[in-house]
Amino acid sequence: MYNDQSIQRIREILTLPSQQAALRLDAMSREEQLDLILSVSEGRKRMDLILLAKHSRELMQAMSPEDMVMTIKDIGDEDAIALLELSSDEQLTYLLDLETWIQHGLDLQRLAHWLELLFECGPQRVNSWLVSVDFEQLVLLFERTLLWVQKDDIDTLPDMVSNRLITPDDSHFFVVKLGIEYSLIKRLIELMYAEQRELFYAMIANLGSTPPAEIEEQAYHWRLGRLADRGWPDFEESKTIYRGIDPGQVPSRSHQPLGLDNPPRYPIQAFGEGDVFRQAVSLLPAGQQQLLMSQFANLTNRVMIADKLVLTEKSSYTKAAKKIMGYLTIGHALLGIINHPEILAAALQQIPLLSVFQVAFGAVQKRSQQAKNLMASPGADWLALLGTPLGERVEALENPMTSFFSHTTGMYEDFSSMQQIETIDRDLTLISASLACLNALGLKKSNLLHPFPAGCHPESIEGLNVFMILATVFARGILDLDPILHALPIKYLPKLASDLPKDRNFLSGRINTWLANLTEHQPDGLNLLADKLSESFQEILHTTNPDRLDPRFMEGLWLQEHSNG
Repeated sequence: MYNDQSIQRIREILTLPSQQAALRLDAMSREEQLDLILSVSEGRKRMDLILLAKHSRELMQAMSPEDMVMTIKDIGDEDAIALLELSSDEQLTYLLDLETWIQHGLDLQRLAHWLELLFECGPQRVNSWLVSVDFEQLVLLFERTLLWVQKDDIDTLPDMVSNRLITPDDSHFFVVKLGIEYSLIKRLIELMYAEQRELFYAMIANLGSTPPAEIEEQAYHWRLGRLADRGWPDFEESKTIYRGIDPGQVPSRSHQPLGLDNPPRYPIQAFGEGDVFRQAVSLLPAGQQQLLMSQFANLTNRVMIADKLVLTEKSSYTKAAKKIMGYLTIGHALLGIINHPEILAAALQQIPLLSVFQVAFGAVQKRSQQAKNLMASPGADWLALLGTPLGERVEALENPMTSFFSHTTGMYEDFSSMQQIETIDRDLTLISASLACLNALGLKKSNLLHPFPAGCHPESIEGLNVFMILATVFARGILDLDPILHALPIKYLPKLASDLPKDRNFLSGRINTWLANLTEHQPDGLNLLADKLSESFQEILHTTNPDRLDPRFMEGLWLQEHSNG
């Protein structure tokens, strides 16, 4: 169904003059046309190709409702009128089910927006919508926009609504309420009376017979059922995507969920050309590809609902798809599945994507719990002085929507690689070892002087971090000074430079021995901590004149000028 050759073919067609491109398209089967068009990620190019085809309406309506929505959202509502006119009632209903509801309520302004666009398509498109729309939704629309008045009362109408009167037959009179476009409702009423008179009389017969809240609840019920048929779970079910599992909880041959009829193709657009996942998908039989598309679309829907993203924005789909790709990459790695097209293709036929996602999230959850345990451990107040990026990473792990802080970009981002998991493991081990050593030294953050004595660098607690403190305590030990929570006077820097081992590895080993002697139960990560602390002395180790070291720019140690301490 999908491969990079398809993309190359579509690019060739796009370079041809319109008439030649149309002939090339019309020579293909419907399925080939659809595959090629949906290989194009840009909505406008898709629309151009659809409109070139001889049977453009049939081709448009062969597209899944999800792909239709994604295409229109990529183009822009007002610029996609041609596709809206060609859409099927099923596609249009799906679009409006997403676009015109906010939580449990029908949004009249959004519905009015789309009705305006439908009228631009022509009255026949609106007429077709009137036949397919839920009757409850139609009644609700008019309950909220119309006020039924008697003919004898027309002359007594307030001036502000006297020019908002509608009567399609000189027998039934309605006032369009303020807050909705008068001309839009007038056109709709007149079209109903002219083309769907039986529906018109049924509608007015129901006005005022049922509380609007009950009508809305019923309309919402029908909407939920349709969305569920297209793989949209409710909020509670969506949250189960964040129910982490261990790799051992995934059977080697797990039952694959059923796929959708006419599944969306848009998920594959989340993967770039040459991506291993995309290559693996291209190796699957057509039926398995459709099943995978259904699974990916369902994961996307779950993430968007669980993360409370706006369902009508293309950026929400992109954000959700990127998150899913990242977790699938991690999940497959944790399951021992090599990132190779043939191996990955075999795994995709055996393990549901939901299970792979949950394996990855389970791994993230474990790291999140470790961070929370650190926050509750003795000496946890030191965690406020971890500095960048460790402080941000621990904070991100604490949050319900766990993310990874990138020191490179300075941004919080979703987990997307095993390298990030390994970085977090290293960080948590390093932090745990640091807390153990600070506790073993009997150092408490509350014992820090506030404000700092004059001449200190850094000048306040905001510039200090736990590694700077441990390095300073070690330096004081080297100099036979009391290992107290106090800055090191700069007058000792020349002696420190002469006493420190000049070899970085030797220095790291000496610090490791010092740390090990501090703690009764040696925690993991002492070697990491030793390496981290040895970095603090880099400038001292490489200077030729310690007397000229400027404490203002030495980030590894806590120093003080003009002190007799």
